Amino acid sequence: MRAVLEKTIKGLWLLLKPFSILLPGENSRITKLLDKIQLPLFILCLCLLFFLVGSAVFYFQIPPYDKISSAFEGGQAWIEAQSEENDPSKTSEDVETSINKRKVTWNREEAFRGLTLINVRYSDTAYLIDMRGKIVHRWTMPWRQAFGNQHPHVVRPVPAKRIFFEGGQVLPNGDFIGVYTGDTDTPWGYGIVKVNKNSKVLWTYKQKAHHNMYVDIEAGKIYATVHYFIKTPEPGLEGLSYPLMADDIVVLSLETGKELDRIRMLNAFKGTPFDVYLYHYPPVPKAPWDFFHTNNVMKLEPELAEKFPMFEAGQLLVSLRNASLIAVIDPETKKVVWATTGPWKNQHHAQFLPNGRILLMDNMGLYLNKSVYTQILEFDPITSGISWRFPDNKVDYKFLNNIYGHVQRLPNGNTLIGETFGLRLIEITPEGKIVWNYKLAMPTRKVTSKGRDFPEGVLSDKRLNAASALVNHHRYTYEELPFVKSLKKDKPDEGETADDIAAETPEEITEEPEEEVTEEVPEDEENQDE
Repeated sequence: MRAVLEKTIKGLWLLLKPFSILLPGENSRITKLLDKIQLPLFILCLCLLFFLVGSAVFYFQIPPYDKISSAFEGGQAWIEAQSEENDPSKTSEDVETSINKRKVTWNREEAFRGLTLINVRYSDTAYLIDMRGKIVHRWTMPWRQAFGNQHPHVVRPVPAKRIFFEGGQVLPNGDFIGVYTGDTDTPWGYGIVKVNKNSKVLWTYKQKAHHNMYVDIEAGKIYATVHYFIKTPEPGLEGLSYPLMADDIVVLSLETGKELDRIRMLNAFKGTPFDVYLYHYPPVPKAPWDFFHTNNVMKLEPELAEKFPMFEAGQLLVSLRNASLIAVIDPETKKVVWATTGPWKNQHHAQFLPNGRILLMDNMGLYLNKSVYTQILEFDPITSGISWRFPDNKVDYKFLNNIYGHVQRLPNGNTLIGETFGLRLIEITPEGKIVWNYKLAMPTRKVTSKGRDFPEGVLSDKRLNAASALVNHHRYTYEELPFVKSLKKDKPDEGETADDIAAETPEEITEEPEEEVTEEVPEDEENQDE
């Protein structure tokens, strides 16, 4: 080590010696000053050398990269833990405040009574609400608490305030399965956790699972999606542009979280009549590497299979957002057996219906008066026609979910629709009549960005500790969730009794929020991650 330092000093002297002729004699002020700064100059050069070496270690991920990265991550986590601004619990407090100030309009005769699970962006708490919008139960599990220091699938996590539940399902016994997202990270899938009704961790799945999942309770399986980067061309897929982010379907054990099977999406298309879709759709300009962006998977259950004669029970319906494509995959052959595009764009949450059709949210396929809006479509896979839509030409209702999106067909034929940035859930009849309207109370804005007009209800992201998007929902019957059997009746407000609630007319119940606040934000503030 001493020899290295001597060589370094000698090299610096040789570098500076040619300039010595420009300096005055050895007794001059400048010469004396240089004598005094030799040591600081040497230390500065050493710091520069260490910086260059450290940069190379991180860039090329060479030893001791792992140890340094772990130390850096631990320090970052400690700093975040000391900051109230980065405390995820503050997000939950904000969300609960907005839930408590919600506005609910409810038509008791026509709405489908049940309990609704909601997930809000930047919150690691999932909420179960009743028809009056009141919290019946909650599950809270911060990502860092669930995974601890053992998360090899996420080397450098984003700050805790940006990690939230993007998807989730509730089981009959009160267990909750949640899918984490790390906003602004790429890939953003942060894994899956299963907790009991008291929010105690039962297991974690340490892969880059993202969006949502399908839970088959009877078979004891979970169908989810994971994504990852492929840097070099795959055999038989050399014509694609690399690097790219690919998706796989994974099958997990509901009991243990262990991975039971995996279907590679690229291979599922390769060698089938549908592999043309791999080459003939325009990539997303800002993220050409995000190849499929699969946002949901659903299994065709045996009781629905007879309504879909072209498919077989057990096959999987997937929604590929960036390709504006829906496809059906056989889990036995692991190949695509059917795929199609349609009059939709960037769709979400495609699902089989009991009437033999496919329901989906068409996020950006409705064009009205030079503006883009979202619509709900019911697609007939036999005729390739649209058999139902909302809104239609008889209903004047406009909203835009440029990212995220969830829709659910309820047992009584009504449809539950989530407005991402409007923080609103509406339940509509087949005729388009709104019979349940649930609105979280949050500041709103209106913004024009890159030629698109975003309607009122788009939220400000200035405060990450404020709920800014409704990313997931699902309505359950009370029979599906027996663990809340004791809470069948809505809790009365202060001063009310159960008899007061039962005696209310079946027309409409309205709970007014506090006055909404209008907030101006920069026009270019827009999240492109989902």
